Amino acid sequence: MSLEKTGPKSNSRYNLYHILIIERLLHDLIENKNIKQEEIGIITPYRSQISFIREVLREYKFNNIDIGTVHSFQGIERKYIIFDLVEAPIGRKIGILINDKHEQYLGKDKSENAALRLLTVAFSRPKEKLTIISHNEHMLSKLPNDSVLRKIIYDLIKSNSVIDGSNLVPYYVPKNEDLEVTLFNTKELLDKEAILNQRSFYSYLIRDLKNAKKEVIFISGYMSIKRIEKLLPYFNYILSKGINIKIITKPPREQMSIEKELEEIHCDLRNRGIEIFQHYGTHEKVVIIDNHILYAGSLNVLSFNNSSKEMMIRTDSEIKVKKVFSVLSKNYPKLKQYLSKDRQQVETEQPIDLTPEKFRNVLDIIRPKSKKFPKGKQEAQEYYVHMFVKLRWVIADDKRIPYFAILYNKTIRSLIDSPPKNIEELLLLPEFIRSRSNIKGYEKIILDILKEYTEISTINI
Repeated sequence: MSLEKTGPKSNSRYNLYHILIIERLLHDLIENKNIKQEEIGIITPYRSQISFIREVLREYKFNNIDIGTVHSFQGIERKYIIFDLVEAPIGRKIGILINDKHEQYLGKDKSENAALRLLTVAFSRPKEKLTIISHNEHMLSKLPNDSVLRKIIYDLIKSNSVIDGSNLVPYYVPKNEDLEVTLFNTKELLDKEAILNQRSFYSYLIRDLKNAKKEVIFISGYMSIKRIEKLLPYFNYILSKGINIKIITKPPREQMSIEKELEEIHCDLRNRGIEIFQHYGTHEKVVIIDNHILYAGSLNVLSFNNSSKEMMIRTDSEIKVKKVFSVLSKNYPKLKQYLSKDRQQVETEQPIDLTPEKFRNVLDIIRPKSKKFPKGKQEAQEYYVHMFVKLRWVIADDKRIPYFAILYNKTIRSLIDSPPKNIEELLLLPEFIRSRSNIKGYEKIILDILKEYTEISTINI
């Protein structure tokens, strides 16, 4: 049982449950089976996962274990290799670094297939044993039938070569999913990873909030009025005891479809004494209470509306909280000083915006970094098509809809071929006639892009 998340820029994934399994595996290998650290290697495709695992290695002084991506293990062999796939359910496609049949590999030579290269390295590095950490149900359901990795996982299952992760990392899943579920007491949960679903999670969270003594930190990219209203009584109770509450979230401008609503929520919370820290690209879903209780998973704590199936891991461990703080400080350098447990509450009238300057404007965010500013019409078409494709991801992330359900390729082509001059003309495109909400809040951005494109194309004709 596991859940996969993404780093702040959504391009690198991590999986906390897999990290717990790796931690137990390493202790078993080194302490029980007398495997030397120098004989162990860990391969994983995602840098965010590597960052977390390195914290584990550092914490337990496993300083001689090699960990890295494919490139780190070129030409290197180890007696024992742990291959962590990271991928797990959150409603996303299997990443290009894992899916060897990804659409981007179509028509390309095998030498250009990063997923096949990863598999080749992972399976050729161990001298004696390879352990794969995988959410098998997710991988079998999401990988194409002709995927090499899918066939490997299927064969391993058929040959009874699979160990249930819960045998390594104990967890508790409430059988009763009702909100009035009888809670396990805190002593019963010690040394266990409580895996909670979307219906049982809030009962545990509320109990922990009521018992908070020093500080509560929420990291949630999204907020909604309904969820905040449900949590406000507990926020007020915590604040009345002199306990600090910090919220790290996206700036309202990053969700232009509800920007004004979010500004009002931020203002109201700040007026109540809650510290708000805004940072572009916030995607982590984390709650930290008194520097030892940690919730992490796939559920946006401050916006969840019971419309999807989610999971959260609850653990009581200062060590794991320190690991999370360490990675967050690397992901958000400006946030480091505000995560200090000894820091006094900041007295400001406005939320603190920690977003780097280069991410404060949507046009700057979606502007191609690898392409030079266009000089001809053909270059301009390629450049601004690329901008619209990136805008598609921004809008999809804001509205939390699949990226392929917004700004269709046909729509982008129409925008480039016959740029609308105003909102009325824009809304006459077939996609927006069918679904006006697709670009609600982003009309001006689209028109600004088209205005810039038209000016560049006219100058260079």
